[in-house]
Amino acid sequence: MTTVRQGLVSRLRDLRDWLRPAGVQDQYGRVYDRLTRAELSREDPQLSESDLASLLGPPEGRVDRFLGLYSAEGGQLALERYGFLQLLRDKGFEKLLLSLDTSDASRHRLRIHFDQRDAEHLLIEMVLGFRPLRLPDGTTHRMLSIEWLLMQDPRTDFPSDQQPLPDQRYPGLGLFRWQGELLRLMATRLGCDGLVNNPQGFHNANLYGRAMKFVDPVDEGRFRALERDLADLSLRDASSAVAMGRVREVDGDTLRWQGRPQVLAINLPLQAYFERDHYRSTVEHVRDSTRFLVEDGQLQDRPTSE
Repeated sequence: MTTVRQGLVSRLRDLRDWLRPAGVQDQYGRVYDRLTRAELSREDPQLSESDLASLLGPPEGRVDRFLGLYSAEGGQLALERYGFLQLLRDKGFEKLLLSLDTSDASRHRLRIHFDQRDAEHLLIEMVLGFRPLRLPDGTTHRMLSIEWLLMQDPRTDFPSDQQPLPDQRYPGLGLFRWQGELLRLMATRLGCDGLVNNPQGFHNANLYGRAMKFVDPVDEGRFRALERDLADLSLRDASSAVAMGRVREVDGDTLRWQGRPQVLAINLPLQAYFERDHYRSTVEHVRDSTRFLVEDGQLQDRPTSE
């Protein structure tokens, strides 16, 4: 039987594989260790006494900072040092404009435009907040919640052999894994136990599911069964079929998608929850005993890319 320790080692290995491009985990980890909270929070090189005092308080203590910590200047500095802005410049976006919106205390918004700040020049939009997560075992964890994440290239059109995912207006930037590592490190710095999102469609869950698991093992098992049974379809067609109510359980009801909590665990107690025998055995039983099928229709199997 797999032990919790062996499961954690395996899970961390899977996460490293997911973050492997260009050694992103090691590269970003070195930058993370060198960045200071003072640098991330500053408005100018000289911090005032009140600024210094605020850094000793809880991370959500500054309402004028993104997630209580990051100033616009500090966020720009971090993205420069991580090399993330250079990745965008390498794609031809020279004049990058970062803006932060903290007007909603529970949901902070970060945007990156190129050339000018309007909808046609929006590259990245991210909405984050702090949320408590209560597990079935009764423990509660402090999470960084991904409320919304948009990454797009407004200059390009979809190729003839690729159709957009539901609600996708432009092709993506191909930087999802780099962005994912930035979010993981941000959650770590802010003292969160992990990342959580509530995927609003099958495609969202599929992308995040490379590193995340559903909190409820029944949800996780059903989702992995769904991935298996829709594997012959492109991601776009699979997600569309689910959204249109054209997927059902064999000898069962039509699948109705629900955005359940999906988690990337960072600290050991939360990681251990997902490696417990009860969680793993429930996932495996539900996955192996559940079958889905797509009802007849006009789905076309077209390849799609991240």
